[in-house]
Amino acid sequence: MVYIRNICVWGGQTKKYYNGRLKGILKLLVNYWLILIGFTGLSMLIGNGNQMPGTLWQFIGNVTTFDTSYNGAWWYLFVYILLVLISSFIFRCSNRLPDCVTFAVSFIIYSSAYYVRFSISDKNWFLTKYGLIGMTFFEFIIGMLACKGMWIEKIKCYITKRMCIWKRVILSSGLLIGILIGHTLVIPSLFVAPFTGGIIIGVFSIWEKPEWIKNVFLFLGKQSTNIWLIHMFFYQYIFVNLVFVGQYPLIILTIMMCLAIICSMGINYVMKKMFKSI
Repeated sequence: MVYIRNICVWGGQTKKYYNGRLKGILKLLVNYWLILIGFTGLSMLIGNGNQMPGTLWQFIGNVTTFDTSYNGAWWYLFVYILLVLISSFIFRCSNRLPDCVTFAVSFIIYSSAYYVRFSISDKNWFLTKYGLIGMTFFEFIIGMLACKGMWIEKIKCYITKRMCIWKRVILSSGLLIGILIGHTLVIPSLFVAPFTGGIIIGVFSIWEKPEWIKNVFLFLGKQSTNIWLIHMFFYQYIFVNLVFVGQYPLIILTIMMCLAIICSMGINYVMKKMFKSI
């Protein structure tokens, strides 16, 4: 965390920084390719080969992440890899500008990207990617500025000094309920998601969690990449409507999470063996 903050502050386009980022990207891609190959084989076994793998070009598009047609959740791969590769350049540009200017510029990009993504009905690859990258770029900038300015640490220090635990619980609960009502009834738009999401992350970070809750989230954190990459297979792409046998939202979510976690544990085991042998 300290090293990343130093990168944000001083722009460190260093060999050490890029070596770490490239290793992280490679590990993510190996994880992704393992899932891609495994679920493609499974799709063919159940007679769904027309959709996955489909044509050769579809398969190549998914392997390279340029056109992730197999799973809607995979769009973030290309965007994430691109942002990581240009992150040092973003940090250096940001360090030459006031934080308010960096935020304003990224918000303008976000607004235009939101319009392109949801208002322009066009299958153009560049426009589609601009919509995705521009919106994610703003969220990336918020995270960078929060890290650079130590927002979470400062808020936590301010609140813990001035509020007892019960006041913090009431404040946090009020914020979460307000977000739930506001995001569903008042402004039911994805446009405000970076702000509501940022508040939720802040509340979660400040929350003084018991050890057992920390352990639960640490376990889920280890499975989170795989859950992201495979969860949609259980209700849309391969096993269509499988999890909806639960009928009720909480049961549906529980079934999907259980299936995704079981698969994730198997994937992580294979990944561990692969990297150990390498």
